[in-house]
Amino acid sequence: MRKTYGALAALDDVSLEVASGEFITLLGPSGSGKTTLLMVLAGFIRPDSGETWFGDREVSLVPPHKRNIGMVFQNYALFPHMTVAGNIAYPLKLRRVGKTEIGERVARRSTSCSSQDWASVTSTSSRAGSGSASRWPAPSCSSRASS
Repeated sequence: MRKTYGALAALDDVSLEVASGEFITLLGPSGSGKTTLLMVLAGFIRPDSGETWFGDREVSLVPPHKRNIGMVFQNYALFPHMTVAGNIAYPLKLRRVGKTEIGERVARRSTSCSSQDWASVTSTSSRAGSGSASRWPAPSCSSRASS
């Protein structure tokens, strides 16, 4: 896969394979193409060349809302007024998944991450009683977690 912005190659001969249900994290310096790759996978931008496959389905032309994947943006908060658990549960609610299953899936995801009680944190929680708004803590998650 390749994606350029003018003379800059944000993605150059990128190939990525992720198993079904796998939870991954992309780490790298600023400008290394992490966000560009995620935006291509999510369907928000199109690569200049290459294809995007989910299993046996080519999805390069499938709109983002029909790809059935999740993406956490760099500021961690899709809905800053919600807890982390609320942000995880929200798309499941939109898909009319039952409350019991939503609770189980959120709990399963939270146990795959650090022991910190991040599920109840909002993006405007204060740190050390400072009263100032802060970002969510980045949870430390295992490399594999079931959906």
